[in-house]
Amino acid sequence: MITVKFERISRDHEVPDLEVAATSADDLAQKIWAYARPRCLSRDISVFVDLEAHNGAVMAGFHNAGDFTFTGELTEVEHGPIDKPAILAKPPIDSLLDSGVEGKTRRQTILDTVADLVTELLWEDRAEDEVLPRGAIEEAVQAGEITLDEIVAVFRDGLVESVPSLP
Repeated sequence: MITVKFERISRDHEVPDLEVAATSADDLAQKIWAYARPRCLSRDISVFVDLEAHNGAVMAGFHNAGDFTFTGELTEVEHGPIDKPAILAKPPIDSLLDSGVEGKTRRQTILDTVADLVTELLWEDRAEDEVLPRGAIEEAVQAGEITLDEIVAVFRDGLVESVPSLP
């Protein structure tokens, strides 16, 4: 049995421990992925497991969505000894298909990436920002200091400036 302790998963800092039986790094990563996926806004979730260091990370796109440590040992499979585990493990293909990650259109990938940018803007990038801490953007919009349209216009203008061939 393995006990996984999470520092956080995405915005959730009160994550209960996960207790699972796993036979390999891939098996453990798949179980952590299934546990972490509902807690993440991003649809592009990966899990990295380091069996030697007994730790790993949940990634949302290219961003860290949380670190974890684990204790316990892999269990042996009925047909023989444990396979040599891999350090990098991805979720099972059927889980990816259920979540819409594998085989999605380029359009959906772009929209998912923009959604990740919004999460970064409102949450992750505000973590240690003393000038514009978490919640400050929402407060400014609610107070009428800035509108959502103004924020979107800056984003749109940035795209047009960076790629002049865009309509």
